Formats: sequence, structure tokens, C-alpha cells
Amino acid sequence: MIEYYKKNLKDKQIRKLKKFENDCWINAINPTKNEINYLIKTYKLDEQALSNGLKQNQIPRIEFINKKTYIVLNVLQENKKKFDTFLIITNGNFILTLARNKPNFLVKIIKNQIELITTQKTECLLKLFKSIDKDFEKSTMYVVNSINSKKRKLIKLKEDDINNLLKEEEIINSIVSSYYYTKRIYEQLSKKLPKKDKQKMENLIEDAKQGYELGTTSLKIIANMRNHFTMLQSNKLNKIITILTVFTILLSIPATIGGIYGMNMLLPGQRSPFMFYYILAIVAIIWLIFILFLKKAKIF
Repeated sequence: MIEYYKKNLKDKQIRKLKKFENDCWINAINPTKNEINYLIKTYKLDEQALSNGLKQNQIPRIEFINKKTYIVLNVLQENKKKFDTFLIITNGNFILTLARNKPNFLVKIIKNQIELITTQKTECLLKLFKSIDKDFEKSTMYVVNSINSKKRKLIKLKEDDINNLLKEEEIINSIVSSYYYTKRIYEQLSKKLPKKDKQKMENLIEDAKQGYELGTTSLKIIANMRNHFTMLQSNKLNKIITILTVFTILLSIPATIGGIYGMNMLLPGQRSPFMFYYILAIVAIIWLIFILFLKKAKIF
């Protein structure tokens, strides 16, 4: 699907166009093969760059091909847990965005909830960057808050909590990677911007830097929590094995003595009517000595 939109300083709302006009925004969402070929031929775009814009797990980067700027970014899907590739192409006549799925911020732009003046290319580009960063910031803070809540109840964590933590770690890893490459893109573009726009780009660079640092800190917290949980589980297992071993030894003592006196042969005290109580006393004494030894050795 290819749509055309335009808004200048005098327009109150963004207008949907029937066809291309200079200084418009071309919005291509999950275009067909014929639509891709149309974009390539009509606007003289790079075929490989467009193909990359529809592939998942693309590394954010910037390329300059035939006087056009191709910016590959990552955007969050609606579920805020997976990423899509988002391609922005700019030149003097238009700004084009291409993605497999329509990001939430594009919906807001079309509904005039976010202002996008298409006649101002640099301002338009900065507004798209800002919208993408806001989605990343919200997702990052949501995951960070979830991690912190688990951190406060670390001792009570269950296996399901750890599984969720691993999923959150995967999300944070993707966000951190995206922040890192996006920051490099902003730094490259900042060198080409006029002074009046440099400050806005510097703010975006700082936001990306803070998001990256927040993500890396969260990854360290997750790693520490995972290691602590592993240690807790290991200690629990060791205690269980120790208890089972102690009970096995305690039970083996009367079983051994009972086995000896169960043999068909004459044994000391076998004819005594009190021998059963003597055996119980011997077992109790052995148990007491064994337990005192464990206590002294701090094993049990």
C-alpha cells in the first residue's frame, strides 16, 4: 500500500493526496512487488535498499546513494516485544517511509496527533526520530520497572518469573543494540545539519545515550538476579541432598544392627528378654553421637 500525504506551515491538518506532489510524504506499508518496482522506477530508488527495508533484524545504519539518504532503523511492533525494520528515504523533493507493518507513531501522524510538516525535510526527519525514540523509551521503562519489581522480591522468585526475566533480557538486548547504532546514525547526520537544527539532534543523541546506558544497567541487574537465583537453587538442592543423606545414614544404622541380629546364628545377648531395648539404646546413642558431630561440623 502506497499513500501520499502533505502538510505545509499554513495547513492545520495533514492532507492525504491522490498522487505524488513535491515536498510530500510517501508512506509505503507492506508494498507488493509491483508497488516496489513502481517506487524504484518512478523515484529512482536503490532496489537493494528497499529490499532491506522489508527484512527483519536489520542493523540500523545510514547510506548515501545517488544523492538520496537511506536510513534504516528499528521500530517496535504493537506488542512492544518484537522489532520491525523501518526505512526512511529523503531527498530534495520528498520523504519516503517504508515498513512491513504500520508503526503506532505513523498512525498518530495520520490522525494529526503528531504534527509532521512535510515541506520541512529536516524537521520532518527529526520528528520521526523523536517519535521512534519515545516508543523505545516507553518500552525500556516498562521492562526496567518489571525488572525492578522482581528485584525487590528476589528470594520469592519462581521459575516462571525467571523465564519472563529471560524474555525481558532478550527485549532489552535488542533495545540496547538499536540504541547503539541509532546513536551513531544521529552523530553522522548531526555533522551535515545546519546550526539551527544541531541542538535538536544533540538532544536526540543524548536521549539515545541515556537509553543505551539504562539498558546496559538493566542487563547487569538481570545477570546478577539470574546468578543469585541459580545460587539459591543450588543451595536448596545441596540442603535437600544433605538431609536425604543424613536420613539415609540414620536409617541404615538400625537396619544394619537389625540385619545382624536377624541372622540364624547364636549372638551375644540373643536370649536376653531386654536385648531389644539394649539395641534401641545403642541405636539412640549412635544417632546422638552422629547428630552432635554434624552440629559441630556445621553440616546439618
